Amino acid sequence: MATPTSLSTFLELRSRYLLTCYVKAEEGLHVGSGTPVGESDSPFIQENGEAFLPGSTLRGAMRSTLERLSRALFPPGSPRRPCMLFVRDEDNEGADCACAVEKTRKKYEADTGAMETALRKGELRLCPVCQLFGSTLMAARLKVGDARFSAGAKEPVIRDGVGIDRDTETAKEKIKYNFEVLDPGPELRFEIQVENAEESDFALLHILLQEMKRGMEVGGKKSRGLVKIVLTKYEVKYFDGARGHGLGEFLAGGYGNETTTAFERRLVDAFQQS
Repeated sequence: MATPTSLSTFLELRSRYLLTCYVKAEEGLHVGSGTPVGESDSPFIQENGEAFLPGSTLRGAMRSTLERLSRALFPPGSPRRPCMLFVRDEDNEGADCACAVEKTRKKYEADTGAMETALRKGELRLCPVCQLFGSTLMAARLKVGDARFSAGAKEPVIRDGVGIDRDTETAKEKIKYNFEVLDPGPELRFEIQVENAEESDFALLHILLQEMKRGMEVGGKKSRGLVKIVLTKYEVKYFDGARGHGLGEFLAGGYGNETTTAFERRLVDAFQQS
């Protein structure tokens, strides 16, 4: 899996791939707004009266999924092994990434000019996951939009819960609460955008999309099983000068289309070469 380090990928726009994804909940979902409203202690997050899955929630689930799978695929010492943000240094042992060691990370967070120089000279490296999803040192190549219902809004339903005494493992008195859940229903639609993708990014996209087809955990209340969404289909548009449909063609006529089959062949090739 190639692991380029140069910041030149942010100085010009060479390519953009836009994936329109459709997912379906296999169980109920709960993504709380954090503020009690009306009859619910923990309402489902909404905008303009419609429930949705925030892109930040989806993106966080995607990143954690890729971190776990990539660390299983690539052993300590491999240049392809990803780090994990916001964990202890010892948990990142074997990850060859500037974000993996706190003192290195803090040094370059305080001096971005030195970071750019070190990246260009190859003295500093970012792991493939940090290059794709971003880190405290560099912006992300991948962006994820909010997921909305593709066939009309769906109303959350209220479910009850109780607080548990961890000593007796029984329900505590007077600690009853409720929360809103989106039961399985119509498909949700959202977009993934990847700019200036490298082969390492395509390899990670292959891993991610395969796992999403099997089901990816999203949201809260995991102990209740309120988590899994499944990728049912996706469509691909792009502009990419290396493939004969560059920025000029995009500005003149919009995105070029690519069949899902052809795109997945590219992803498989990138993964097999990693």
